[in-house]
Amino acid sequence: MRKFNEETPDVAGVKYFSWGAVYEPGMIDTWKWSHSVVLEKEGPNDGLVSLKSAQWGTYLGTLEGVNHLDLVGWVNTARYKWAEIMGREIKFKPATFYLGITDHLARVVEGQERTESSDTESSSEATAGAESNEANEIRQESERVEMAESLGKGEVTSGSGTPSPRPTSNTGLTTDGR
Repeated sequence: MRKFNEETPDVAGVKYFSWGAVYEPGMIDTWKWSHSVVLEKEGPNDGLVSLKSAQWGTYLGTLEGVNHLDLVGWVNTARYKWAEIMGREIKFKPATFYLGITDHLARVVEGQERTESSDTESSSEATAGAESNEANEIRQESERVEMAESLGKGEVTSGSGTPSPRPTSNTGLTTDGR
């Protein structure tokens, strides 16, 4: 994987976003063994992909209590029916999640990028670069929070481990890293 990453750099001008997921497997669970192996090697994970590996580009947050099958949309319809019978809510709905990502990309990313003027003097380039980096960090955090809020996930944890504000809307990329 390290070799792949070295030979496949990010493409300039392409925005990279990622989400991670964590959960604790039950006594009898599809991911119990793989979760324990990944946990020992790389830490918290969704049963297959660690948070460390999932973080690429702008890390938008960590989905709590979501396993890898849930994340990729291989949901067990019997589980949905059982939850309905028992009066429990299924908190993570993959179709809603990915529709939220699509909405975010359409509204926030596509065609709305601000560009810096190329007319700046070389003496002010260092200052502009520092300001640009700070503005970029603020923009990335703003995008992360907006995306988390637009997905209606309840509490989503940022890359720093700080919970995002509880979302107020109920609309609904994850990459598994490289």
